[in-house]
Amino acid sequence: MSSESADDADRSPRSMLDDSAFLGTHTGPESLDARLGYSDPPTHVSLFAGIGGFDLGFHRVGFDTLVAVEEDEHAADTYRLNSADWGPGNGAPVLMERDIRKVATWEILEAADVGVGQITAITGGPPCQGFSHIGERDPDDERNELYLEMVRIVHQAKPVFFVMENVPGLATMHDGEAIMEVCENFAAGGYEVTWDKLDAADYGVPQHRERVFVIGKRVDVMGLPEDGRPQLHIGAKPGSINHPEFFRERHGLVEADQATLDAFGDDPETLDEVIEQILQEGVMPDGA
Repeated sequence: MSSESADDADRSPRSMLDDSAFLGTHTGPESLDARLGYSDPPTHVSLFAGIGGFDLGFHRVGFDTLVAVEEDEHAADTYRLNSADWGPGNGAPVLMERDIRKVATWEILEAADVGVGQITAITGGPPCQGFSHIGERDPDDERNELYLEMVRIVHQAKPVFFVMENVPGLATMHDGEAIMEVCENFAAGGYEVTWDKLDAADYGVPQHRERVFVIGKRVDVMGLPEDGRPQLHIGAKPGSINHPEFFRERHGLVEADQATLDAFGDDPETLDEVIEQILQEGVMPDGA
């Protein structure tokens, strides 16, 4: 399945950046936080929103859901009833009742009133019929590739992190190749990816309900060029993939090595290692 229709409708990357905090000079913590998507409260965009299960959880831990995308009419109607106070200022999120393949990333950013890099989290539970153990599992089901629409939007919107949920069959389909492909596609856009199979009963729910969760954290890199002025690059390099132990053992995989980066000046470090030092009274790392 191709997402060309949505890609063709998207603005150019430069056009989306022009409306964001990604470009420009940043002189303090508040300006930099805006560029990085670290807001108070944190923000959330929901893809394949359904009736709002993901969104309810994010609402309860303090996120504002800015935009939700859900094509099914009945699910969207229920979502509206559930989400009346899940958005900013205890209002409702913007609900796009449309085929996600025809929703351009710039439309989501515009509806959310944010720029590239400014969303804290994007979540989604793409259709799972082709991966499910219930009924006849069809590896050629076109719905198996709808997750690529989430990959597209994550890569272009650059949230701080994403969470994708699916049925446990995703971990075994094509002898493990399906989940590896999913992780590789997300990682290629600048995300460190990890996943595991979780049972709701282990988290206080009175029901055994297993699901695969794929989580990615954006790879932000601080480069320190010779002029001493730090340069921030969000989603700057392909991330590594951390498969769970049971999967590595089953398929004879070694634990993922952490990739290195040498493309952004002298001695670049990951953002998590240097950003706090830089923000604290302008203190620069040793050797800068």
